[in-house]
This record gives sequence, structure tokens and C-alpha cells, in this order.
Amino acid sequence: MKKECIISTIIPIYNAEEYLYNTLNSLLVQHVHKENREILLIDDGSTDNSGKICDVYSKRYNFVETYHLKNCGVSNARNFGLYKASGKYIHFMDSDDILYPNMYQIFLEICSRHSPDVIVGGVERVDLKKNSKVYLGPSKNRNYKGKNGMSEFLESLDENDERWAFDYIWNKFFKRDFILSENIVFSKSITIGEDFEFNCKFFSKAKNVFTVNSIVYKYTIRNTGLVTAFHTDLWEIRDCLYKAHIRLYSLNNCLTKDKENEIRRYNGKLAFADLRSINNKRCTLNKKEKEMQIIGMINSNQYINILHYLKHDNKIKQRIFWLLLKNKNIRAIHFVIWLDKVYRKFN
Repeated sequence: MKKECIISTIIPIYNAEEYLYNTLNSLLVQHVHKENREILLIDDGSTDNSGKICDVYSKRYNFVETYHLKNCGVSNARNFGLYKASGKYIHFMDSDDILYPNMYQIFLEICSRHSPDVIVGGVERVDLKKNSKVYLGPSKNRNYKGKNGMSEFLESLDENDERWAFDYIWNKFFKRDFILSENIVFSKSITIGEDFEFNCKFFSKAKNVFTVNSIVYKYTIRNTGLVTAFHTDLWEIRDCLYKAHIRLYSLNNCLTKDKENEIRRYNGKLAFADLRSINNKRCTLNKKEKEMQIIGMINSNQYINILHYLKHDNKIKQRIFWLLLKNKNIRAIHFVIWLDKVYRKFN
């Protein structure tokens, strides 16, 4: 049996050779003794040189292990990593991001002092397309304990805070025993938003959360990933994520009417972006298939959320879209999709 270490870093990897060296090097400079760590590189059927790069690091460092899998997606790769991990805490990292040099030192000190179920830190989010940089994260160092503490934590979050709290998986350390005892895994049926669903399930059951007012992770949006592509099961996935979001607050007895409306707006905004993705150049559906997707959207619960978001948005453009969409007219929906495409082209 493998000796338990303090921290297991799990990195799912698929065709990331361009970024992998920088990612792994930012991980290796973290202040952790080699006996207290393990790095699990899960090569998810890469067709470039990513697998070979992983093998090089495994041969060079005895705490780095590489597993080559058939391509089955990021959720399967992370679940496999969880199965192989021996660390007291788990850190999920993406293969094209960078750690701040002091992340592990800060987090591991908190682990030893407070033994939280999860530690959450701040994020530097870089958008290459928009040439922008923003910082998202907790406003203070705080330990939230017990049922009342969890309710207080959730009630303190606004819509922007929920991004670092629930959208992101890699700005956190998760206690492995807690994950295993509560049987929290990544859903293989969800192809977008899998991080969000995992976080919602975890925070629904967590009893000890520690927030850190420090930027620990650099996340780069390259607009080349799955989230910018079109998915044929969008409405079912969004409905699942919406229900997970509602359930999180309901189980912690803090689902107020205002929070429910906020959740509806948040999910409606994402669902509207999904509707616009029919215009994405990577959408390979033909005209008939696109029509079926629009009909499916109209008949899903997410249409209600889309209307709620558009109606309560401050932008005049969104209010106009709401007026056009509220009667569920197919022609109006096509017009809104076209109008939005034109607006984005010239703005």
C-alpha cells in the first residue's frame, strides 16, 4: 500500500504540450517536501507530445506518476486521479494554468492548523481575447464552521463571489477522506460545468470551510476549450446545474426569494450564452438540427431562466431581447440570435 502523503495534485491532460512545461514547473517550485507530495498526471489520450512530456517528468521525479488513459473526458480523468491519490488533501489543477509560488505553503499551513474540509483562495483571471485581467477571491481570511458557519458563508456570497467559490475547482484544496466518505465524484454525463456541479455537491455537505484573501492561481482564458464550443445536450446540462445550485442553498437553509432570483438570473445568463453559441463557428449542426435545439430550449426550464435574466438586466439591448422572446416565437428567437451576432460584430 502506498504511504499517505499530505497533498496529491491531480492534473488531467489532453493535448497541452504548448503549456505543460510552464504548468508543471510552477507546481514543482511549490514549497513542499517530496515525501509529503505526489503529482498525478492523467494523460487523457493526448495525440500530441503531452504524454511524452509527462513521462519525462515521471522519470525525473519519483513523486510524479503518469497514467495514460483512453480519451474519456476530464471528469473521468479526475475521478481516476481520485482513485489513485493517497494525499490527505487533493488539489485539482488544469494543464495550462500557473500556480503562484506561495500557494502550497499558505494552504498547507492552514491544513495543519485547522484541518478544514476545503480551503479556497483567490484567482488571477486573464482573458487573452479581451486582453483583460481581473482578480477574484475571498475578501478575508476566515474559518466557517458547522451548519451556521456554512449558512453564513453562503449568505456572504454575491453573484461575482460565486465564481471563485463554485465555478472554479483549482483554487481549492479538498480533504480526500471527506470526498470519499460522502461519495463526491465528477459526473461523467456533464460535459460543461462539471467543476460547478462538483463544488455544489461538496459545499452542500461541507462543515468546515477556510477562505484565504490571497491570489494563489493564474487562470488563462484562451477561448479554445470545450466551454466555447457547441454542445447538443446544453439544456439538460444547464437544468442539472441549476438544480444543483438551488439544492446547495436549500440544504443549508438559506434559499431566500432574493437568492433564488439571483440564481435564476445567473443560470439564465449562462443559458442565453448557450443559445447564442448556435452562431459559434465551431457549431457543426445543420439547419434542421439547429431548429431542433431551439425547440428543445423553448421546452426546457432554462427558457424561463433566460427570460428572467433578460428582463432584469440593466442593458437596454437585453430588455429588447426579452420583449422579442417572451412569447416563445421561433422567428423572434432566430431574429434575436442574428441581432446578437451583428451587435457583437460591431462592438
